[in-house]
Amino acid sequence: MAEKSVVNSIQELVSFKGAAWRITVPFATLEITKQWSTIQKTKSGNHKRIQPHNFFRNMPCVKTYRLHVDAWCSLLPCDDKDYEFILSGVKNGFSIVDKMPDFNTQVLCDNYRSAMSQKSLVEKQIKNEIDNGNYVVTKVKPLITSAIGSVPKDNGSVRLIHDASMPNKFCLNSLVEEKACSYMDLNYACKLIKHNDYLCKVDLKNAYRCVSLHESNYNLTGLHWKFEGDAEDTYFYDTKLPFGASKSPSIFQCLSSAVCRIMKAKFNILVISYLDDFLIISNSYNECKSALQKLLFILRQLGFHINYSKIDGPAQKLIFLGVLIDVEEPLF
Repeated sequence: MAEKSVVNSIQELVSFKGAAWRITVPFATLEITKQWSTIQKTKSGNHKRIQPHNFFRNMPCVKTYRLHVDAWCSLLPCDDKDYEFILSGVKNGFSIVDKMPDFNTQVLCDNYRSAMSQKSLVEKQIKNEIDNGNYVVTKVKPLITSAIGSVPKDNGSVRLIHDASMPNKFCLNSLVEEKACSYMDLNYACKLIKHNDYLCKVDLKNAYRCVSLHESNYNLTGLHWKFEGDAEDTYFYDTKLPFGASKSPSIFQCLSSAVCRIMKAKFNILVISYLDDFLIISNSYNECKSALQKLLFILRQLGFHINYSKIDGPAQKLIFLGVLIDVEEPLF
């Protein structure tokens, strides 16, 4: 097992493909495992891990596929550094381009083999997106119609990917100016975790699909698919943050970071986030349990969907972003 004393970024962690790393930092031991998406069952002192059904059983089901404007207006502090950007985006939709195209020739890309080889699963997912209002069928071909690819998910379904980078000079991502986006640094996270702290993690479900696009982008997010039994392709455009658009991660990170600031401002609860993954850091088991309930309430109020099967904690050992964090034993 390789030893590594400093990790510069989450991106570095996620890119590692070997068996395991063990990372030594003050007050915590972190171990990267091969089981990126598997929750490892560990003991949390003398406490029993909370299972979702124990205290979420009576929570009302909220089915919505867009962020809640009123909740964001009410919960986001007026002096928040991203206040105007977030509220404008939540109300009117976010733009995933920085400039409009200077060409008027329609661009049409063929769908990828990864999508065609899983046609039934892809078609089912496309229909779900249409039913949920995320994809809107159009008789007018969009200016840019990107290729669809697919990536298998653990639950047997597929995630649809838009290749927004082809063709090179006439694609969605060619309309984006290169800008640096800061994400959570693991070293920073470890500085916040003290010996014998308790942790909880929360993962969102279909996170990007809650975030609406500005209508000016619709002509640039076109897709096409020939459904079973049809003679011709159906054209539609995406109205939500697509996987494959270069600005999608930075927009969502802005939203998830704002959730952390809301938790700090309203409840003085420490939460850090990396895209749609949240980590709660608390001094005690009961504080962590209470913080978890508050975070779930806030997320639902804002319009996010929770992946309840991936909630983990309160615990002193858990896997966050593929890293096993153990705060039970001090290193010094």
